[in-house]
Amino acid sequence: MKMGIIRYTKEELKSMESQTKWDRVYNMRDEDIIIDDDCPDVVEGLKSGKMKLRGRPKLEDKKIPISIRLDSDAVKSLRALGPGWQTKLSDKISEWMKDGTQTYS
Repeated sequence: MKMGIIRYTKEELKSMESQTKWDRVYNMRDEDIIIDDDCPDVVEGLKSGKMKLRGRPKLEDKKIPISIRLDSDAVKSLRALGPGWQTKLSDKISEWMKDGTQTYS
């Protein structure tokens, strides 16, 4: 049996009755969840390393996005450093701050 795409209007979707038993979902406890081949135990999978979280990986140390204005020639020089130029710049600034020999005015 060949199935095609069925399209519904907003009004049709609003008039449809949900087949989900939401009361059961809202009152479900962890022990009520059935773990089977279709639903592997995610926590154990993550702990064992067999499964990985998707999405952007968490950074070891917190990075804070900022916005600054720099001269165009400075930006061109930084970008010429190649991939990872922002990290290189951050490392240099951190090194400069730890050095303590610089004065601020």
